[in-house]
Amino acid sequence: MSAHDFLVELGTEELPPKALKSLGDAFLAGIEKGLKGAGLGYTASRVYAAPRRLAVLIEQLEEQQADRSMNLDGPPIQAAFDADGNPTQAALGFARKCGVDIAEIDRSGAKLRFAQHIPGQPAQNLLPTIVQDSLNDLPIPKRMRWAARRDEFVRPTQWLVMLFGDAVVDCEILAQRAGRVSRGHRFHANRDVRISSPANYAEDLRSAYVLADFAERREIISRRVDELAAAENGSAIVPPALLDEVTALVDGRMAGAAGVLVRGTLPRGAAGSTDQHDAGQPEVLLPARCERQAAAALHHRGQRRVQGPGADRLG
Repeated sequence: MSAHDFLVELGTEELPPKALKSLGDAFLAGIEKGLKGAGLGYTASRVYAAPRRLAVLIEQLEEQQADRSMNLDGPPIQAAFDADGNPTQAALGFARKCGVDIAEIDRSGAKLRFAQHIPGQPAQNLLPTIVQDSLNDLPIPKRMRWAARRDEFVRPTQWLVMLFGDAVVDCEILAQRAGRVSRGHRFHANRDVRISSPANYAEDLRSAYVLADFAERREIISRRVDELAAAENGSAIVPPALLDEVTALVDGRMAGAAGVLVRGTLPRGAAGSTDQHDAGQPEVLLPARCERQAAAALHHRGQRRVQGPGADRLG
C-alpha cells in the first residue's frame, strides 16, 4: 500500500507560553489516537510548537484504510419471528442497528446474522475529522471566540497548512481554509512561506527565521545560558518550567552560517542586573523568585544571585 508524509500546521495569535508544550504534546497524541482508530498505519510522528503555531508531521502515512468485514450476531431465530413468521421487535431492532432492512439479514443459522464488506476510505477523506477531533480535545480551560464567528479556540486562528504528500487536503478547520502557505517570523521575516513538502516543513520555516522545533529551541537557549553563566565564572540554575516558558516565548532566528541566534531570551535567562539581596538566600526560595522575574539564578563564587531584567527593581 502506498504511503505519504502528512503535515498539519495551525497558525494562531500568540499561544499561552506556559501551556505551549502541553498543547503541542496533546495535539500529537490526539492525531495518533485518531489514526489508530481509523486503522491508518505510519512509521514515525513528531510535533512542532512555537508561539504562533502548532504542527504535527506524520511520516509515511498509509494513503487508504484496509478493507474490512463486519459480522454481527442478532437474536435467536425463535425470538426473531413469531408463529406466523413475522419479525418481532427484537429482529426489527437488530436490523435498525445494522442500518439495513430485515430482508437483508441472514436467517440461515441459529441466530440472525449480518455480514458486510466495508471498503477502506482514502486517508485524505479521514484526516480533516481526525485533526478537528484532536483540536477539540486539547486541554484548554477556557476557549475564546473572535470576530463574528462561532468557532472557539485558545487563540484566534490565522492560517492552516494541511499537506498529504504533495497534495493539499481540501478542508476548513477553525475558520481557516487549508493550503500550503505558512508564515515567517513576525519581525524578521513577516511574509508568507510556501511549504514545499511535509518533510521540508522545518527547513522551509528556518529560511524565514522560525525554529518550529520546541526541543531544538530549548536546547539552544539552555546551552547559551550555560555559556553566559560560565563567562561570569558561575553556573546557572534554571528550573525546567522556566526554560519551557522562555522557549515558548520565541520563534528563533538564523544568523548566517553561524547557525541560530535566539532573540530576546538571553537577557531573560542569563546576564543582567543583580539584586544583592539574593546573595545567600536559601536555595528553596530561588525557583519562585526566578519564575516571578523570568530570570535564572546564578551560582557565583559561593553566592547565589538572580540574573535578569528587573532584578534590581523587584525585591
